[in-house]
Amino acid sequence: MKKIIVPLLSLPMLLAACGESTDQEQAKEQAPVEQSAAPESSAADSEQSTAAEGAGTLVEQTKEMGSSAWEATKEAASNVAEDSGEMLEKTQEAVGDTYEAAKEKTGEVYESVKEGTADAYEATKEKAGEIYESAKEKGAELLNQGQPEAPAAPETPSMPAEPTKI
Repeated sequence: MKKIIVPLLSLPMLLAACGESTDQEQAKEQAPVEQSAAPESSAADSEQSTAAEGAGTLVEQTKEMGSSAWEATKEAASNVAEDSGEMLEKTQEAVGDTYEAAKEKTGEVYESVKEGTADAYEATKEKAGEIYESAKEKGAELLNQGQPEAPAAPETPSMPAEPTKI
């Protein structure tokens, strides 16, 4: 990771250096051509030492920012994990309570239906017994009264033994 940080940190310094060199080139074009090489090298050396100090400061600031970001991330992840655990426990408790309440209510409904069915069965059994007894008594009365006599059959004319002559 250190290999990646160094180029990334040096990139702003390189851009700044390129911008300064462009300013220096413009100054050279405007200034007379005769300048000594010695002052330029000392200016370049002082710029490099200033850039190195700036780079070291940037590295330290970046390390501090990275460390604080890492700590904040760990803390946030820990808080999310704790909140998720608490939410899971609350959900499990609510589901358990709902299950127990439904189980109890179902038991009550079952007992109520069972009692109602037993009562309806007994009432039907009693009513059927009463109807059976009533029908049995009515049938016995009809048998005891006797059957009405059937009407007498009409007399049939007797036929003469011999045919009559006309």
